[in-house]
Amino acid sequence: MQIRRDLAELGTSGDADAKSAALALAADGNFSQALAIARSIQSEPDKALTLQAIAAIAGEVGGASTVFTFLQEALAAARAIPPGDEDWTEETKPQVLSAIAFTANELGEPGLAQAALQEAIATTKGIHEFSKPGALATIAVAAGDFEDASLAQPILQEVLAIAKPMQDGDGPNGIMFNTILRAIAFAVSELGDTRLAQSTLPELLVIAKSMPDEAGKSAVLDAIASAVGKLETPSLARPILQEILAMAKPMQNEQHKAWVLRAIAEAVGER
Repeated sequence: MQIRRDLAELGTSGDADAKSAALALAADGNFSQALAIARSIQSEPDKALTLQAIAAIAGEVGGASTVFTFLQEALAAARAIPPGDEDWTEETKPQVLSAIAFTANELGEPGLAQAALQEAIATTKGIHEFSKPGALATIAVAAGDFEDASLAQPILQEVLAIAKPMQDGDGPNGIMFNTILRAIAFAVSELGDTRLAQSTLPELLVIAKSMPDEAGKSAVLDAIASAVGKLETPSLARPILQEILAMAKPMQNEQHKAWVLRAIAEAVGER
């Protein structure tokens, strides 16, 4: 068809046009040509995200082998993303890898999702301290999308291990530390696994207890309480909620205290 020829020609006009052409061809079911054009994209982040988007399109039409091919190529392109430069920040690579993990999980490829997040964690270890909180939070949220909590657990443990040294930091790092803890609690909540909750939430609670910033502490306690509300194990939920209540009572800021008390009430209401 002429339109396919036009799209193929458009794919040689630069990255932006190539991305549009590849996605249009994929939507038309022409995955082989879409792949050829996606491979020609020079920017590795754009290439990875284009391949990820095509995989999602392939997933809608049930092409399992096509999905796997595009996700594999997206992962390879993401791995090739260089350190941040004038066009991309240091957070770009772990964020792209996390996006690929989301799509891989949605399309029934947990092995590729885990590989993407492991690569994202390895990348995060080498980036600037100011870039780490956002990247780690993104990885943790992506881990919450696994069907199998045993695949998510090592990812979340590694995220927490990298994050712990940040909790005593001054400036943006110390302030942003709470976003990582909240993301981990959110992931635990999404996974709904009692064993994972038992090994993770008490540790988050201990860390929250030592946080000097009341606003950050209340946000983390709110997230932990929300995760506890989804547990089907009262013997685990009860002491955690009691500890959260004990930590909320001495709070000076009434709004912060109200956030935590509301979260506790909602958690109890879900039981």
